[in-house]
Parts: sequence; structure tokens; C-alpha cells
Amino acid sequence: MITKLKNWLSVRHNVLELIFVASLLIGYVLVAWGGIGNNWDGTFPYFSRHFSTFPKLELSAWQYAGLGAPLGYASSTPFPLLTYLISRLTVTPELTQIVIHLLFFISIYLAGRLIISKLFPAQRLIAVLVSLLFIFNPAIFYKFLAGHWGYIFSYSAYLWLVSLLLSTKVFSTRTVVGLMLLAWLTTVQIQFFIFTPLTLLIWLFLNYTRDRLKIILSAFGAMLLLNCYWLLPILFGANSVDSLRSNAAVNSFTDLGRTNFLRIFTLWFSPATFIDKFFGAPSALFGILFFTLVIWGVFKRTYTERKIVLYFLIGLFSFVILTSGYYASIPIPVISYFYPMLREAGHAAPLLVVFLLLAIVGLWATRRTLVTILLFSYLALSYPLFLRGLPKVSFSDARASLQSYEDFLQQKEDSSRVLVYPFFNQYSLIDQPVRVINNTPLSNSGWDSFSIFSGSGYIQNSVSPIDFQDSLQRKFLERYDLELLRQKNVGYILDLSSVYASNFDKFSDPAVYGNDVSLIHTDKDFIAKVVKANPDGLAQVSPNIYRVVGAESRITGPTLMFVKESETLYRVDVTIRDYTKFSLNFLESFHYGWKIGSGTAISCEVVSVNQEITECASSNRLITWPEFKQPSFFEQSHTIYKDFGNRWEVDPELIRSRSPGSVRSNPDGTITVSLSIYYQPQNYYLVGMLLSALALALLLFGLLKSPRISPRKVVD
Repeated sequence: MITKLKNWLSVRHNVLELIFVASLLIGYVLVAWGGIGNNWDGTFPYFSRHFSTFPKLELSAWQYAGLGAPLGYASSTPFPLLTYLISRLTVTPELTQIVIHLLFFISIYLAGRLIISKLFPAQRLIAVLVSLLFIFNPAIFYKFLAGHWGYIFSYSAYLWLVSLLLSTKVFSTRTVVGLMLLAWLTTVQIQFFIFTPLTLLIWLFLNYTRDRLKIILSAFGAMLLLNCYWLLPILFGANSVDSLRSNAAVNSFTDLGRTNFLRIFTLWFSPATFIDKFFGAPSALFGILFFTLVIWGVFKRTYTERKIVLYFLIGLFSFVILTSGYYASIPIPVISYFYPMLREAGHAAPLLVVFLLLAIVGLWATRRTLVTILLFSYLALSYPLFLRGLPKVSFSDARASLQSYEDFLQQKEDSSRVLVYPFFNQYSLIDQPVRVINNTPLSNSGWDSFSIFSGSGYIQNSVSPIDFQDSLQRKFLERYDLELLRQKNVGYILDLSSVYASNFDKFSDPAVYGNDVSLIHTDKDFIAKVVKANPDGLAQVSPNIYRVVGAESRITGPTLMFVKESETLYRVDVTIRDYTKFSLNFLESFHYGWKIGSGTAISCEVVSVNQEITECASSNRLITWPEFKQPSFFEQSHTIYKDFGNRWEVDPELIRSRSPGSVRSNPDGTITVSLSIYYQPQNYYLVGMLLSALALALLLFGLLKSPRISPRKVVD
């Protein structure tokens, strides 16, 4: 009878837990329905078609944004590909987003439940509360406010990694493989290349054996091997570590690097996270109370699980230091070189909160009533503040405003670039509300999601303060000279002044733009001023869409025909009268990775003719892979063209002698030379992708086929 009663209560508790957690998640869905987006440091597609650009962006070692650039760090690949797959199963982008967020929440909750339940099995209610607070806390709210969706993915994987470390007594082959996979998944956000090894090393320090060292080294190896698809081009010189660490350190506006310890103890963190604008004094008091309980618990020695509590405390201390940013003033050989990759103090904040909550549970395990009341009160405060502060926008209204531009880009077939006005990013959707606090727009002020995911080459309007004075946009606003655009292969201007308003001045020092807000604020007469300065320079295609007359083609030279096969391969047929040398110009950012090789004749479906330059319809191939053995020509003559592009001096005689099949005579006496322009690091990128895919397949096979507990106990 007693056993039946216990079983009944156990089932009842499961149902109550499910109802409680589900009600909170449903509350989130009701508030977030319609879209969470236009974040100040992130973005999400408004159109379902735009998800199709995700594989294109992730499978190319050359990125089409701006004037083109080599791939930087691309550890985020698993998350965009997951998003793409989910988008195939959903109807609208906002539904895709809701599904992703619910998957995040469920994953985080289950990982938290596993951590607490395994370590403190008698504290079920506390486990529920802590797991929910892993989601609904100020630090995670900051990630939703900023739009750091990849971070949430890494954070979820990180919690599963911690749960695996703390709940596993015997490491079987399957468990080790699981740890390796989780370590890799955490690196979707590049800062976890520091956070995850730190967490593993703390665990190893407290639990050292030679076998455990091998396990940790295996996890480190998986982090590198499964990321070798983008690391391999770097090893072959396509990009530099200096460039990567500076890319990771780029801020759009204010300095996010440091904060004081008082703000950490209040869980407000850096002022640039804006947490204090949403989580006020009551929330700050809870933060101070949490830290006070930790300090008091250490001195009172209220804990029973010494090693586990020590792990929580060392983790908490480590992330307090990382969150403060003061580590940057401590020069450590080799390690200090990578300090800029931490980018900002706010990236360590959610992990600090995790270890803070775990430390409280560990230190006060014998005071369950106190801890339960405290955690429930904090959840009751944080949850509504979290929901109330979400940066909501209406995706459907955004689509309605942008639909005519989307229709144009879907029909646009040539490879010319697009310039969107207004400039300088931090856009508000004009017909949607903006939450302004202390003169700072904290919702509906973010990136140009439309251009980023459109799949069309575009001039990047996200200009960092340090680059503002030399930016194409500022120079163009200064004199409205269309020649600046023509020589950059800008074929169209999209006037979105009725859709976007820039808030760049709200996030930047006035000295950046010379205290001239007219450069930033939307000018309804912008197009009229351009036309006045350039009579006959623009041709209207449709309302608010203009063609730049006389824009240079992506490839220029003698009479030629070209086709863009992919972002990393162009094929060119050049028609000449004799074997005299000629110049070939390529309007992508200069990089020694761009090579000229022999080619084959083009079968052309004409999409544009610009004087003697004919562009053919792109085959839109997702992946192109020029052969490693294909010789490249004219590397000595490869120089910079017009301060940014590529130029080669081509010798037709050399092509004829080395690749006779690429040169042919025409009935009219002219000669056609078939060439290819390809980005060589794409080869290394795809080799790295194959190696990463093979490693992933082997690990998944090991995860599925290995026994749960190996005959030999790796960790006793």
C-alpha cells in the first residue's frame, strides 16, 4: 500500500512538473509569437526563401558580403544548418524561430534537471527551479536582446557537457564519444573555444588521473578536428589568426570589454548589455543575496559534497574574472594573444549565472526550504521581466514592407552588387514600435536582415566606428558621385527610406561621424540629390529601385563573356584579335587566393550586356571544386585593381602552349581564350569539410554502436 502511494505521488509530481514547465513555455510562445528580431547585434530572416542561403553561406570559403572577403571563423555552421532544416518543416520564419527557441529551452531544462538530480537526488523542486532559471535569467535575456542565437545553441550544449562530467562515474567509450561531440557543439559560439577547455581543465584538476587526461585531450582534439573545415584554409594562408581574433573582437559601437565587480554581483554585468534597463533594483538585490549566500556558505562550511562544491566555486570564480574583463591587463604568454576573441564581458555572464546557482545549491544542500523559497522568488521576478523585455517585431509586417524589394531580387539575374539606403546599420523598421530607454533604442534597432539573407551580393552597411571615415557610404554622401559605386560593381540602389531608419548615432560617439547627424538620419530626398548630382546616372526600375547606369561588370577586360558558377568560381571566354597580352580585371576584394586557370567554352544564356562584356545566367551551383592539379597562370602579374580588386596580365600564347584545348580560332579570324577564375582556398575548405564530416560520422557510429559501459573502466 505504501509503495503504491509513493508511486502515485511520484506520477503526480511528474504531471505537476510537466504542467508547470509547459505553462511557462506556453507563456513565452504567446508573448514571442509574431517574431523576436531586429536585434542590435544579431538577426533572423523575415522571408522563408532566405533560409536557402544558409547552406550557400556555410559551404563557401569566400563570403559575398561587401566587396567579398575570405571566410573568417565559421564554427557556427551546425546552428545555421539546423535552422535551415527546421525551416523546411515550418510555414513561416516566425514559426521556425519559435520551434528553435522551444528546442533550446527544453534542452537547457533537461540538462539542468540532470545536473541537479544526479548530484542532489532529494531536491526535485530545487532541480526544477534551477533548470528554469538557467533559461529565464538576466544574462540569457541579454542574449535574446542582442540576438546571439548561436550562443544559446552553444550554451545548451555546454550544460549537457557539464552534466555529463558531473553525473558520470564510469566513462565508457560511448560516454567519451558523447563528451567529444558536446565539446565540439559548444564551439558554435567561438568564445567557447576558451570557456569549454577552461571548464574541462577545472574538472581535470579536481579529478586527475592519466585516463581522465586522455579523455580531456580527446575532447580538445574533437573541437579542432570537427572544425578543421574552416581551420584548414587558415593553415594554408587564406586568412590569418590576427584577422580572426580581430573579427571576434569587433564591436559595432561601445566598449563591451570591462565592467566592475559591483555590477557583476548585481547580475547587471557590463553597461553595454543593457540588463539594468530591464532588470531593476529588486533583481540586483537577488544577485547580491546570491553572492552573499555563496560567501557565507564557504565560511560556514555548510556543504557536504566537498569536491563538487569546489568545482562549482572554482568555475564561479573563473567566470567572475572573465566577466569582469580585468584578465586583459594580465599578460600571459601565448594566452594573452587570444584575449580579443572573448570580445565582450557579456559572453561569460550566462556561465557565471550557471555556476552561481549550482554553488548555492551545493553549499546549502541541507537548507532546502531556504533555497527553494529564494529560487522560486527569483524565478517569479525574472520570468515576467524576461517576457516583458523581449525585442518583439512583426515579421509579417516586415515582409509586407519589403515584399517589392524581395520580388526584385528574386528576378535579378546578374551578379552586380546592391546598395541599400539608409546607411550604417542599426535600423528600425519605421512602421513598428521602438522601445527607447535613456535615448537608446533597445528593440527594433538592428541589422539589415533583408540584405544579409537575400542571397544577392550587397555592399555591407554594417560599418564599424573605426572604418566610418573611409567607408564607401560616407564618401558617397559627401559628394553623391556615382562613379564611386560604378567602380565597385554596384548595379542597383534600393531606397528603403520608407522602411528603415538608422540609429547609428544612438550607439556611437559623435566624434565618429563628426557630430553631423545628417549623415546618419534618413534623408527622404536622398535619391533626388543623387539624380541632381548625376543627370542620367540612375534609371528607375520600379518604385524605390534604381539601376546605376554604366556600372562596371564583375569581370572586365577585352571583349568577353563570363558566368558566375559559384562564389568561388567564374568561367570566362575572352575574344581577341591576336595573341597580344591583355589585362583581366576581377571586382572582388584582392586576395592572393584568387587564381587564373585554363577553362572550357561557355554555353551562355545572356542576362546582361555591358558594352563588350556579356554576363551569362549563373548555374547557382552550391559547391564548386576546382581540381588541385589545375595549374594557375600569371601569378607574378596579379596586382590590386582600383584599390580593391584583382588584375592579371594574361598572355594568350602561354595559355595556348600549356592548355591548347582552352584556345580556339573563330571563323571571323578572332581567337577565344577560355579561362577560369577560382578561389583556391575553397579546395582546402572542402577537404576540411570532408575530414570533419568523416570524423563526425565515425563519432556518431561510435556513439551508436559502442556498449554503454566498456569492459575496462576508464574512470573508476
